[in-house]
Amino acid sequence: MASLRVERPHDGGGILRRLRVDVDGRQVAELDQGESAEIPLPPGAHTVTGRTDWTSSPAFDIELGEDEQVRVQVALPFAALWNMVRRPRTALTIRRI
Repeated sequence: MASLRVERPHDGGGILRRLRVDVDGRQVAELDQGESAEIPLPPGAHTVTGRTDWTSSPAFDIELGEDEQVRVQVALPFAALWNMVRRPRTALTIRRI
């Protein structure tokens, strides 16, 4: 089975907040700073989103092959705190690593 490894670095924003990770609209993990989680998923297309409180990351699409592991990093950098007010749906960052 394929898997998604979601990692949260020691980001500067949201120090006391957990980031929630959704895959295909379903919550699969909650991460404190420096934590990671491995989520088994069926092969195919999936959408990953990070969120906390009223803010979120943009939706991030991944394609998993059979027995493939994809690593994704979700973070709330200190610089993004202003975006929590201005652009709450893009305040968190998400990228493949």
